[in-house]
Amino acid sequence: MKKHLANRIFTTLIILFICTTIGYSQTIAIENIKQNVAYPGLENPLSIVAEGIPCDQIAVVTNNGTMKYEGDCHYVFIPHRVGEASIVIFKINGKDSVQLAERRYRIKPWPVPEAVIGGKKSGTMNSGQFKAQDGINVPLSGFDINGKHAVQSFRMQIVKKGEVVASVVNNGARFEEKTRAQIDKIQVNDKVIFDQIKVKMPGQEVAITVNSIAIEIN
Repeated sequence: MKKHLANRIFTTLIILFICTTIGYSQTIAIENIKQNVAYPGLENPLSIVAEGIPCDQIAVVTNNGTMKYEGDCHYVFIPHRVGEASIVIFKINGKDSVQLAERRYRIKPWPVPEAVIGGKKSGTMNSGQFKAQDGINVPLSGFDINGKHAVQSFRMQIVKKGEVVASVVNNGARFEEKTRAQIDKIQVNDKVIFDQIKVKMPGQEVAITVNSIAIEIN
């Protein structure tokens, strides 16, 4: 994902280290406006500056995700799982290292998204427009970024005059051949229901079930 978009989610972390040595004293200040919160899979830019210590003598590691050094004291942190992440900063002196600071972050689940088809969560759609769709979509929600979540599976039911006349379980977000075969039979006044929509969220091992979609064909 684009780095400048991730900047809105996880603001710049500025760390000034000052430790006590013989005849020399430093101050430690760690600032983060976003209250130490991040989300799995998103790039979070960090600027880490240690007073009196060159950038190439600083090492930063995490126990949850990846930490990529981009030069000039700039890093990108990408959490992998929901829970907690520890970011630890070291000063490197030859083969030795000294821990300077540690900051813990809450890695929160993404907001629960909503599934749509043709941009609709429910309502009416004419037959031609509905049959032109290639699947359902679960857009990213809660962030100023574009994209969509991975749909594992869903069920499509076709209702005629109050009676379910077809029921298909579809794998993935795109309509499979068996699903498309039933869609081609849909007529005006039919109702199509998509439910049991399972979505894989970043940082979570178990898929979640999101909202159902009900479309009336006119």
